Amino acid sequence: MNDRKYLNNEWKFTEDAETDATVSVRIPHTCKEFPYHYFNESKCQMRCKYERPLFILDEWKGKTLLLTFEGAAHNAEVFINDEPVYEHRCGYTAFTIDITNHVEYGKSNRIRVILDTRESLNIPPFGEHSDFLAYGGIYRDVYLDVKEKMHIQDVYVRTHFPKGRAQAISRVKVANPEPAVQIRQGIRMHGSDNDYTDVGYVSATKGTMAFSMGSIRRWEPDDPVLYDLRTELLAEGKVVDTVITRVGFREAEFRKDGFYLNGKKIKLRGLCRSQAFPYVGYAMPDSMQIEDANILKNELGVNAVRAANYPQSPAFLNRCDELGLLVICEIPGSRYIGNIKWKNQELQNTKEMILQNRNHPSIILWSIRVGESEEDDDFNRRISGLARKLDPDRATTGVHRKPKEHMVEDVYAYNDFAAGLNGAACRRKSDVVSDMEKPYLISAFGGVSYPAKSGDGEARRLGQALLYSNVLHDVEQHVDVLGSFGWNMTDYNAHQNYGSGDRICYHGVMDMFRNPKLAAAAYQIYRDEVPVLELSSSLSFGENPMHSLGDVYAYTNADVLRTYRNGEPIQEYEVTKGMPVRIDDFIGNCLEAESDFTEEQRKEIRNQLNHKACTGSFMEVREKKGFFGGKKTESVDESTLNRLYEKYILGNTGLVPEYRFDGVKDGRVVSSITRVPMKMHDLEIRVSATELREGKTYDVASVRFRALDENGNILPYANNPLALKAEGSIDLIGPKFITLQGGMGGTYVRTNGKMGMGKLMISGLQNLHGNPKDHRGDGTPYNNLNGGRGYELIFHVK
Repeated sequence: MNDRKYLNNEWKFTEDAETDATVSVRIPHTCKEFPYHYFNESKCQMRCKYERPLFILDEWKGKTLLLTFEGAAHNAEVFINDEPVYEHRCGYTAFTIDITNHVEYGKSNRIRVILDTRESLNIPPFGEHSDFLAYGGIYRDVYLDVKEKMHIQDVYVRTHFPKGRAQAISRVKVANPEPAVQIRQGIRMHGSDNDYTDVGYVSATKGTMAFSMGSIRRWEPDDPVLYDLRTELLAEGKVVDTVITRVGFREAEFRKDGFYLNGKKIKLRGLCRSQAFPYVGYAMPDSMQIEDANILKNELGVNAVRAANYPQSPAFLNRCDELGLLVICEIPGSRYIGNIKWKNQELQNTKEMILQNRNHPSIILWSIRVGESEEDDDFNRRISGLARKLDPDRATTGVHRKPKEHMVEDVYAYNDFAAGLNGAACRRKSDVVSDMEKPYLISAFGGVSYPAKSGDGEARRLGQALLYSNVLHDVEQHVDVLGSFGWNMTDYNAHQNYGSGDRICYHGVMDMFRNPKLAAAAYQIYRDEVPVLELSSSLSFGENPMHSLGDVYAYTNADVLRTYRNGEPIQEYEVTKGMPVRIDDFIGNCLEAESDFTEEQRKEIRNQLNHKACTGSFMEVREKKGFFGGKKTESVDESTLNRLYEKYILGNTGLVPEYRFDGVKDGRVVSSITRVPMKMHDLEIRVSATELREGKTYDVASVRFRALDENGNILPYANNPLALKAEGSIDLIGPKFITLQGGMGGTYVRTNGKMGMGKLMISGLQNLHGNPKDHRGDGTPYNNLNGGRGYELIFHVK
């Protein structure tokens, strides 16, 4: 039987492989922690060393010992007791070493890993500067499996629906099989306590079994039903090994007019994801990988994710299976194809990626072309042939550098970074694909086209959001575009020749701490289950030239948007699904009180005041007489318009208008925003979990901050300092002092091996005064300290 022992603790580390490893670390680990921004990225390129003891029990003699590293970036040389036993040349796929004959039994052995993290290595994704940092370190789980000599090596499950009936073909690979040994399989719904239903037996030397399921529930994005397939190895009636494989039954098809899952057409509306986090790069445990999947599905409301530029964490993919989140899984690489040695390594990467991930129902496409690389038909055919051999049922794609390139994949993918710019539409399929019978996918848009920081001016933040909403809406209108993926889910650290000079690419719809920018609302408004209402403007007249508001948009998934001024109705707007509402009336009927003007003049004044509120200037003013509404009338002079503008728009007469925006769905108000000059600050605190667990390694919780006014509106220019202090069973990841950026920020806490209570104390909020309110709505426990000027967040570690 299999006995798995995680080896994530007791490691020693040194940044110089030629010196002794003396720093105690736990896995996941990054070889170099960085500040949030402004750093020298070359500092993470090194030959470093990890070491740990491993006691091998005497009773394991006669067993098979398999040592697995799920992610070691980027070239790993592994030694057992100073003997070189393996070299792995990819930082994004797992590798397993049979150390059975390399250890001493009944003794403590030593594992040593020399890790080369330099981007000058002749391996993918290196060779040409990409915008993303590749970091370094042993950043995913390490474990030892103790197995019998004869054991199950792999279970590969293919699902089909001949004549509408679910069928599975299971191929089991057995190490050292014996003729009389049998394989038995049973199935039950994942999470069920019911007994497994036997589906059949087969000889271990044959290894392939087919079975039908009568009442199977298909895996769907809104109902991602999973099943556990139990595979047992029987020798003389005794179970000698057991493997549980989680599977989903679904039928994915890519046709020329779209993507179909289980016969239903689905428009892919997704984001690209980078697996990097502030300070520690790739080195985050399962809890944070799971949290990213949760954010994509439950906060942003996307139905798909492109795991861009490299294969990503098993924990992330597992969570996508559970959530019904559709995934494009991608080989390492960006723009560059190297020499024959480089290419052979990419073929090996492709093999490892597919063999390790092909049972995930969430994965609908293998992206097996080096993204945006020059054409290399021979190389691309080799990779494509390998992918089809290893997984005949799953379609392939790859990101092309130019339109109408030759393709060997099933789906043509293209990064349309011109889409949405200056109102431009997406490129039509006929402009990109040579063969109109082939499916077409926009693999990326946005990103470099329109980066925006959370602290940028309103116009910049709105521009990014409008680009996203325009592209998403445009894609929805074209039946022959499978869907699109915005670049990117989050901002991310970059090389010096990318980003804003501070080593950050501000391409995300969220910041690096996963706080949403306005552009996130472009996705959120496609959701139905949670009310969404975001306003692009604080309605502050000093934000734009000439005391204007500029363009003001509301993002909502309501049916109708109603606006109010000082409690009086202004306007009612019908909402087009997926599109923001342009707010162009800030007056309503308030001019009825101005009895000195005719009805026609009041209409003219209303139009003029609204025009200046949006543009900063009045329309051309007629000096004596003119026409309005087809009738001859006295025009209103500019001085009168300015006086009324100050009174009704600017509020310079002492009463600044209060505006309210209500989202109405099915006849009732489901969301509301109030805009009025702030009088009090508050700090919103959102924490991913307060119950943490010391399991196979440390656990991590994310803590996100936003500065809000008393009505729950973000204060985008609040750059207040925060002091952070962790004690008890948790430690901080990152600095003890941070400043909010764009009114937002964050930190992370991790368990430190102690059990019981941990505290995160947040202080330095002297400028955040008033009576704090809990705008989080998630029940997170914290205590207010010092009259509301500090907070104490409580964690419990088990």
